[in-house]
Amino acid sequence: MTLNLARVTGVVSATLVLLLLTSCSAPSANLATAKKEVDGGMQALISGELVLRGDQCIVLERANNAGTTALLWPHDTTVTTNSNGKQEVHYGGGVVATLGSMAQLAGGYAAKTPEDAEVESLQCLTGAADQAVWVVNLSK
Repeated sequence: MTLNLARVTGVVSATLVLLLLTSCSAPSANLATAKKEVDGGMQALISGELVLRGDQCIVLERANNAGTTALLWPHDTTVTTNSNGKQEVHYGGGVVATLGSMAQLAGGYAAKTPEDAEVESLQCLTGAADQAVWVVNLSK
């Protein structure tokens, strides 16, 4: 049996590159989303930077060290990673926010999670500094 050293080296190199790329990719982000439509009914605006919390949940870091706010996103909101490695929040067929960027989100505070929300990734609504939840209103 003859071993083709060039072929083996190429396979090993390709495997190492794939492992390196996989280990360097951005961690997967989670969103708290309502499993069905929830009428927030609130017409306010909050702004800050979308950041990834230690538990991989996206929260809003408000300006001037005002704390973090947990976000409840509308049904069908998703997170993807673009070709530049940035994680983007999508709703209604378009990008509505990018992780690490400033965002202004319409909606309003709820003292607790709306009972009819049937939330996915419920852990993303806990541990925020102000303990209130911002119900995000996005229009399609």
